[in-house]
Amino acid sequence: MTKVILKWSLVLLMISIIFTGCDKGDNNPIIPPDNSGITYEDLLAELNFARTNPKDYAKLIEAILPYYNGKYLQYPGETRIYTWEGKAAAEEAIQALKSQQSLNPLQLNIGLNKASQYHCDKQGIIGVTGHDSPDGKTMKDRILMYGTLGGSYMIGENIAYGSPTARRIIIELIIDDGVANRGHRDNIYEPSWTDVGFGWGYHKEYKIMCVMDFAKGYIAIIKE
Repeated sequence: MTKVILKWSLVLLMISIIFTGCDKGDNNPIIPPDNSGITYEDLLAELNFARTNPKDYAKLIEAILPYYNGKYLQYPGETRIYTWEGKAAAEEAIQALKSQQSLNPLQLNIGLNKASQYHCDKQGIIGVTGHDSPDGKTMKDRILMYGTLGGSYMIGENIAYGSPTARRIIIELIIDDGVANRGHRDNIYEPSWTDVGFGWGYHKEYKIMCVMDFAKGYIAIIKE
């Protein structure tokens, strides 16, 4: 049976910057360079830490509880972030991880990396959000640009806006503030996934974004 999982991500960071630019007046927008320092290795390690050691990962979320003040979350020296649920969402996530079973680590898939980066590049320069690219491509369309799906497959996607480090990205998606069904957390703790890919970089409205595509039964058709 084919199962497709599509989840909206919650925008947490209320920071905007303005950038305009084109390549000599043509239709190829200039994408500002990525200065975040995020790497594939960091993202994969953080995701797999959360999947394989959820009880230990709960301690990382416990460590940010003092940074909540009502509906605001403010890391030391940073602009405060408005949240929908405040500390309650983080506390609920902690309890969920304490009862979460350890899962298999995922492997990095170059096809999913390419699909994720495609969405990031198309969406970030415009400053929109969501799971469809500005050119109309869906998550499945993008994934099929770089690989093939077997007869029984699963695909899914998480997107985080505004989180500047691999750890903050994963914590944001696990807490899933304001998302009633905790769909991003469900994607992170879906036991059927085998592969994952990442794309990240500039976002006109929220400064940075990260796309995370998951799959089972997917084979990349491109080379490094």
